[in-house]
Amino acid sequence: MVLQGEYPGWAGIRQVFPIVSLPTGKINTFGNHTLPSAVIVKLRTRRPVSAFEQPVPPGANGGFLEEACERLGRYVPQLEKAFGVPDGEQGWVLRVGEETQALKDLGTNVTLAELVTDVKAAVAGRLEPGA
Repeated sequence: MVLQGEYPGWAGIRQVFPIVSLPTGKINTFGNHTLPSAVIVKLRTRRPVSAFEQPVPPGANGGFLEEACERLGRYVPQLEKAFGVPDGEQGWVLRVGEETQALKDLGTNVTLAELVTDVKAAVAGRLEPGA
């Protein structure tokens, strides 16, 4: 996959991940100006896996974030084990706040700058001849 026509430099890799921006068609919906509380990136050698599909009810304080993170933090390891995803698969977690604590073990905890740098290096390493 060529990213923004910038391989191997990939200065625009952030546009690959809709982390800090959304398409302009969503400018008045989806909390477009809100940064996410958590971003999980998994670099896999096989097909992607999906998250749970049961709705998350509001927590005691009315929010959804903490319960959603707790469910996802339990679900991803179970899913990866059941489908034989190797332990060595690379993953990164960008998270903010105590409500996202349950996601901390799903990958290396990073900042946005570290996420972009690390994913760029990992993908480039996999695209190298003989990798």
